[in-house]
Amino acid sequence: MPVPLESLRAKMAELGLDAMMLRHNASIRWLTGFTGVFDSEEAHTAIVTRDEALIHTDSRYATAFEACAQGGPWSIVMGDEPCFDAGWRVGIEDDISLREYRHLCERLGDAVELVETRDLILGLREVKTQCELELIRAACRITDATFEHMCAWLRPGVTERQAALELERFMNEAGSQMPSFATIVCAGANAASPHHIPNDTVIEKGDLVLMDFGAVVDDYHADMTRVVAMGQPSEHQQHIYDIVRQANEVVQAYLAPGVTGIEAHQLAASIIATEGYGEYFGHGLGHGVGLQIHESPNLNTRNGRELVPGNVVTVEPGIYLPGDLGVRLEDMGVITAGGFESFYTSTHELVVIDC
Repeated sequence: MPVPLESLRAKMAELGLDAMMLRHNASIRWLTGFTGVFDSEEAHTAIVTRDEALIHTDSRYATAFEACAQGGPWSIVMGDEPCFDAGWRVGIEDDISLREYRHLCERLGDAVELVETRDLILGLREVKTQCELELIRAACRITDATFEHMCAWLRPGVTERQAALELERFMNEAGSQMPSFATIVCAGANAASPHHIPNDTVIEKGDLVLMDFGAVVDDYHADMTRVVAMGQPSEHQQHIYDIVRQANEVVQAYLAPGVTGIEAHQLAASIIATEGYGEYFGHGLGHGVGLQIHESPNLNTRNGRELVPGNVVTVEPGIYLPGDLGVRLEDMGVITAGGFESFYTSTHELVVIDC
């Protein structure tokens, strides 16, 4: 498989670009392979030409970048104002800010043609290398272990916020670089809001508790959702859970190269709708995961492109009944030549916490 720099240069040649400018940390991290240098500030610019690969940064990061660049193709340049030769066609990502785009136009004038590219880098990132898959698997192993810990730790009387803090504490001590996203813990009717923010709601016997979380290893993310029952579930709770589990498992068995995001989503939605809960599944079935928690390809009604080996996606059907409960069962895995391989070992059974 071509290395990222080779892949980008091949795409540039195809599009007739003399240079490509990248501004987003995740894309620069993918392109360079540098670790331990990126934080929350998007303070860097990568410039790739036919012959050069440059990182423009500032004094806060220069030493770390120079250490990573030793012996490789990248040169580190102080300052964030790259220069281009007159007449060049320079590719830019179409999601840079309007302010930055206007600044570039004012600075470069008519000397350089700025060419907007749509999902060029994201498209190249969709197919994961073996090295990337190993890092994602490592993040998923920590995530699996965290769920096992929470099944032993959870008890009535703790709050959602306390549970979220314990989950993140264990995950970080197990080797996670950071939480993959803002951890979701929601009990009872709160889980009817898919992105509920943990609060001081007390977890009680009889609740279903939904946990959505993930670890990060060397900047690569994991994403998992599991639901546990605080005491024996009611028939209604178990029924809803079983529908969601069926949708998850049927889709996982169906996924393979050539399946589109639309087809995968519609399959899950049809299972839930057949049981009479179609209106209570309102989000996309899944999304890509890698250096960002949400990247392409997506499993939803807008993605008609076919999946290919190396795509990493989530499968996360759900049913959300306002004032009652919410259930989501989420795994993530990789599309292989023969189908779909989940990265998780955590059970799909509804775990019952003795109360």
